[in-house]
Amino acid sequence: LFKNEIPGFSLEERTVAECWWSENSDIDPWEWRAIIARSSEVAYGKFFDGKAGFISKEWLPYFVNYRRDGYDFDALWDDEKASNKQKRIMDQFEEEETELYSFELKEQSGFAKGGEKNFDGVVTGLQMQMYLCIADFRQKKNKAGKCYGMAAAVYAKPEKKWGYEYVTSAYKEDPADSGKRIARYIHEIYPISTAEQIRKVMGVEDQEKVGKKKEEIQYPRNLLEAISINESSDQPIDYQNMSGDQLAGLEYVLGMLKVPEPEILKLRYQEGLTFTAIAEKLGKSSSRIGQIHNKALRKMRHPSRSKWYIYGIEGCRDRMALQVETIKAANPQKVDVLGMSLDEYGLPYGISMKLKAAGIQNIGELVYALKKPNWDRYIVGIGDASADCVVSKLLEKELIAETCPAVREYEERQKRRREYLNSYYNGEAQIVHRTISRREIDYPANLLEELRLDEVFGIEYDCHNLTQDQLDGVEAMLIAAGELGCWTKNIKKAHVPVTPEILHWYYRDGMRPWQISEKIDKKDVLEEVRIWRSRIVRANIKYGIGLWAVKGASYRINVNDFQKGSIARDRSLDHTTELAATMGQMPEILTGSEWLKAHGLPEGYGKTETDSREGVCILWRKDDPGIRW
Repeated sequence: LFKNEIPGFSLEERTVAECWWSENSDIDPWEWRAIIARSSEVAYGKFFDGKAGFISKEWLPYFVNYRRDGYDFDALWDDEKASNKQKRIMDQFEEEETELYSFELKEQSGFAKGGEKNFDGVVTGLQMQMYLCIADFRQKKNKAGKCYGMAAAVYAKPEKKWGYEYVTSAYKEDPADSGKRIARYIHEIYPISTAEQIRKVMGVEDQEKVGKKKEEIQYPRNLLEAISINESSDQPIDYQNMSGDQLAGLEYVLGMLKVPEPEILKLRYQEGLTFTAIAEKLGKSSSRIGQIHNKALRKMRHPSRSKWYIYGIEGCRDRMALQVETIKAANPQKVDVLGMSLDEYGLPYGISMKLKAAGIQNIGELVYALKKPNWDRYIVGIGDASADCVVSKLLEKELIAETCPAVREYEERQKRRREYLNSYYNGEAQIVHRTISRREIDYPANLLEELRLDEVFGIEYDCHNLTQDQLDGVEAMLIAAGELGCWTKNIKKAHVPVTPEILHWYYRDGMRPWQISEKIDKKDVLEEVRIWRSRIVRANIKYGIGLWAVKGASYRINVNDFQKGSIARDRSLDHTTELAATMGQMPEILTGSEWLKAHGLPEGYGKTETDSREGVCILWRKDDPGIRW
């Protein structure tokens, strides 16, 4: 229909410009396309390099045979040569008599707003493959049955217009022969056209050229070159002369990858497809295919996987057996350790999960991986701190030698860390190494800022410059919260007094959650910290113990302290007089220094767990249990 690579091979070049879009069906090619589309003598659709054109009924079976390569669409899908998006559209034409407006097809196949993308591109591809054609152009109809608006394309299968037998009548011929037949005929009627122009416009591939391309695909050499394994390995591979054991190792490593990583690598390097072609086949975007491809190459480059195709499966097992024998001769106790899982050995849970995701399942494989320089760079989620933890754990059992590259890297990081700390504590302005991850600790300001005691009590104070009395008050507050605060999520659980070590480790010592987890044998340390903060908040609302951090441990809490700030809203004070009388009879528990002296509940007082929504213990005097708060 429109100008293309072959000079004169279009209606646009053979029609004067004034005739186009004149709405005169006698002279306007744009009107002809609708008339021709609904006729039974010519097929219309985007058949030529994605552009609209016409194919006579006589030549239609040859185009169908060549473009479909002898496949009906169901067979194409069964052989995994069609994309999910193409399947969505062709599912709407299960009945050969089906005709659908373009907007109906778009909605029914899931390409409407918020659904799949690239509807026009997928439909064009199906027309180029001769699975669809445009059967007519029709206007929409309203509820009254009247036509309105512009005419829309109506899609159908060629079989709907000409029948399955006729459309597939050239299937008995080799598809390549049908392609050559088409190319010869075009050249006969347009002698000026070149072979390249015909291939471009008609979609006819040069079979010799295709064969040459396939010969140039040298798998697995192209895959290994993409991995750049010879650049990162101490044992170079001869890509041209890989042994059967090495090839088996390569297939074994591909099997380790997650779906669809192996399929993408094989389509890319075995079949030579582009990212765009793979994306169309798998129903993903080409950029996403590129991301998955690059991630798969990184995984295959890692020493824990590359060893299988560098040395081969049997060769790798022989090396491992030799290594075990060497270790056994030096220290027989180590042999059992090498077969341990990462969890059994005692590595932190988070680190174990990251190592397993990288294909390292036991201590023996981990020891082998640590022999490669910069071993941790190829494992997602393993940074300097995690790498140091792993190396230090293995050094404890003498599973790795001091000459191991991972140990040298570990010692270098420790050296930089010591230099940084010396610089930090000596007051030098220059920080020696910025890459050392270390949280700046300002205790107890970091804790008090989260508790917002100034808002709770309506009192301004500087949490960064506390007196010794206020620092004692902070410790008294933590001791009291450990004795009094209950967590309301499980109020029926027996209240057990706890000491504030977790908060000390987290806020004062700057320990990481995984370090605290090793001490208390709990995985969710951050949840424990949150529970502790809840204890303090609830004990504050009931007893106002945070005032000791604001005014000092020697301060005695009184009833007036509950009448301003947010605590006045959270704590009902309908019986102010009774509260004042009760507090007057319990003077020892109102001063932080008494809690510090007893390092817990002051002598002469008892407590009872409550199931109230406040989630705080009730205090009472032992000599007179009727005096309660």
